[in-house]
Amino acid sequence: MNHTFNKTELPQIRALVDKVKVHEADPENSPKATWAEVYALAGFFLQKALNENRVDFSDRAEVDAIKVWLVGAVCVNSKQGSFSELIRK
Repeated sequence: MNHTFNKTELPQIRALVDKVKVHEADPENSPKATWAEVYALAGFFLQKALNENRVDFSDRAEVDAIKVWLVGAVCVNSKQGSFSELIRK
């Protein structure tokens, strides 16, 4: 799969990543931000690109695997589901 987030999506993702890093460094004095939010935003933009036929892919299975990984990353980083429980044991 070959996909690049566009010029409006990528800055939003980067800004959220920066917000997460600030929150991790100083959680008491910064707005809450989580990696789950980053993965959810990336997944949202990927699905939007798929819906708009902006994704150049030759293997649909690869796209589906990326979508599943993003959903899993959201769940794990939200401390939801069996994978999250397994990782934390």
